Amino acid sequence: MKVQLEIGYMGDIDTKKMTFEIHATFRQWWMDERLVYNSSMGSKVVGLKSLRDLIWTPTLFFINEKDSKLVVSTRDNIYVQIDPDGNVYYALR
Repeated sequence: MKVQLEIGYMGDIDTKKMTFEIHATFRQWWMDERLVYNSSMGSKVVGLKSLRDLIWTPTLFFINEKDSKLVVSTRDNIYVQIDPDGNVYYALR
């Protein structure tokens, strides 16, 4: 499994409350042999939250996190790609 955190914005650090705010994109890559499929069906399967809800995804968390939420947007902030060899790319912000 590979994990990447890209910080797009970092707000002020409040040293008294010991808090700060970031806007980030969180990406994960892993291989799931159960998702291998015949590539004649297409080069990759791409979807949003509805596809994510159908597959296993790792549970990751930040220790000592105070609060977190997905960015509110008119578009879904979750992207999933499954390659024929079972490699999964999962991103959220």
